[in-house]
Amino acid sequence: YNSDTPSNATYLSRTWNVVNVSASDTNLHSVRLSWQNINETFDNNSGSNYWENKSSLSDGFYDFFGWANDSANNRNFTSQRTVIIDTTKPTMTILNPTASQTLTDNVSIKLNFTVTDANPLSVCWFRVLDSSNNIEINNQTISPCSNTTFNLPNSDSYNLTLYANDSAGNMNSTFVFFRISLEKPAVSLLQPSDNQWLKYKSNIYFNFSATDFD
Repeated sequence: YNSDTPSNATYLSRTWNVVNVSASDTNLHSVRLSWQNINETFDNNSGSNYWENKSSLSDGFYDFFGWANDSANNRNFTSQRTVIIDTTKPTMTILNPTASQTLTDNVSIKLNFTVTDANPLSVCWFRVLDSSNNIEINNQTISPCSNTTFNLPNSDSYNLTLYANDSAGNMNSTFVFFRISLEKPAVSLLQPSDNQWLKYKSNIYFNFSATDFD
């Protein structure tokens, strides 16, 4: 094989694949390509190099090898290689935090999600920005691509973006906005006042105020 032929078990995020071999013999008769167990003549030839570009390939596994024979019908073969065409991005869903959720704790926040792909995932990672677009968590790797936890510093609105990359290099992302509120509501009793004596025991007027950031 020449160098522009992908190695065995290579994932490709494209719809084409080049097979390029070199063959030489004093009495060389033919050089052929076996593609998906079908023998065919290479489309291109220059000197001892023979190559073909297989295009418009659908996602899937493709097996190939090259072989040559001489006038005496002596044959030789390259090793068989397989390439995996994968042009589909991973499918992602963030389960927790949920959209517009308000959390009352900033420690060990659960990041629950699902990521699926027809082929093995390469890496997952996430980033968190605060309401001023400051980076609180910068591209933290999740290994393996499974649920994890994280911490944030204080009450604020946050944007969490989750990323995933598959073995062919197809990347996808999804995001969720949520809020952390660590402050308790403020409650003030206005009436009756502390230690106040009342001359009646019915229809007591009860007056208070309650405020909260959320």
